[in-house]
Amino acid sequence: MASAQVMLPVIAAVALVVLAAANSFASYASDRTLDRLTGEGRERIAKADGVATALADLERPPGAAEHVVKRRAALQLAVRRLDDLASPAGLSTAESGRLAAIRKSLVGIDPLSPDPLKLAGLRDELGAYRSAKRTDISVLRTEGERGRLIRFYRSLAAILLAFVGGGAAMFGLARARRRAESALARATRELAEAERAGRRARSFMEQVGQAATVMIYARDQDLNLAYANPAALAAVGRTWEEIAGRRGEDLAYGRESVREQEISDRRVLETGEAMTFTRVTQFAADGVERFLRYTKFPLRDGQGAVIGMAGVGVDVTEAVVARRLLGASEAKFRSIANAMPAYVWSMTPDGEYDFFNDRWYDYTGFPRAPIGHEVWRRAIHPEDYDAVEAYSLAAIAAETDFEAEYRLRRH
Repeated sequence: MASAQVMLPVIAAVALVVLAAANSFASYASDRTLDRLTGEGRERIAKADGVATALADLERPPGAAEHVVKRRAALQLAVRRLDDLASPAGLSTAESGRLAAIRKSLVGIDPLSPDPLKLAGLRDELGAYRSAKRTDISVLRTEGERGRLIRFYRSLAAILLAFVGGGAAMFGLARARRRAESALARATRELAEAERAGRRARSFMEQVGQAATVMIYARDQDLNLAYANPAALAAVGRTWEEIAGRRGEDLAYGRESVREQEISDRRVLETGEAMTFTRVTQFAADGVERFLRYTKFPLRDGQGAVIGMAGVGVDVTEAVVARRLLGASEAKFRSIANAMPAYVWSMTPDGEYDFFNDRWYDYTGFPRAPIGHEVWRRAIHPEDYDAVEAYSLAAIAAETDFEAEYRLRRH
């Protein structure tokens, strides 16, 4: 929009300058034409004067032989000059007819005894012709001067308008420059602020990464390492200078192959979706296998385009081992409880029944499925249920043993 506001006055100024130049050229051409027509008119007047001079020689006194010869020569000279006057091309029909009539009258004069009346008439015709040509020259000069003034004022107006357009263009350029400088200053401030914010964010993330006990790493779009926190570096037994910009082979060993690592990282890059999974990993620092819970997610720029990915690895080995030991302990407990001849059951701290041995199911006839309070109520004699329930909940609250006698119903 700003460029259009600047270019329009420039184009208008250039057009007006071209118009002024064209007007000046037209004025020059018109002056040349006027000079040519004026010169032709003067030349015709001079030729008409020559014809009039030759006619004056026809008025010599009669009688003398030399006078007759001179009158005959004067008549021939007058005819030749008149023919020369009528010879140029481009004469109007009226002017050609007028000169032809004068020539006819001139040829009809007797050089021995020229008629004074005819000579006077010819002189009057020539005088009228010369007056008409002088009038034509005057009209041409008047029209030329008027046209010259019109063209001068047109050129002056075009030049003034061109100056106005040029001034408007210069004003537009100055205004556009101020706007551009203001936009540049604003963009510079925004860029500086963005750089400061970026430095603060990087400093914040670096401090978080330094303090975090979990392993954090980031990779660019080519899967080259772009960041690894101290926990990740300690796990692989390398310094950042040793693995910066390299592929994942410096992070993954053993059963977690490089290919598996890159497949999951590339999947995050290609889909732009986060993923979480647990995998056994053996690191180079100690060669011990650990269970890691990975969370991998894409990194995006301000426009939302994926520019890399990051991964967080949490060592869950202790929890996995504990769950496995607990599972083995529960299996052992169930085996022992099912082998006992007694009726064995257990309750969780919140009062829910979570285990009954096989002998209990066989005696009561209930299907081997989770037992709720309603089934437990049906299995206990109604007269004994409230007391057994109260003893059980009190023992859980006090974390003590209890003994109770109650009747178990067979179904």
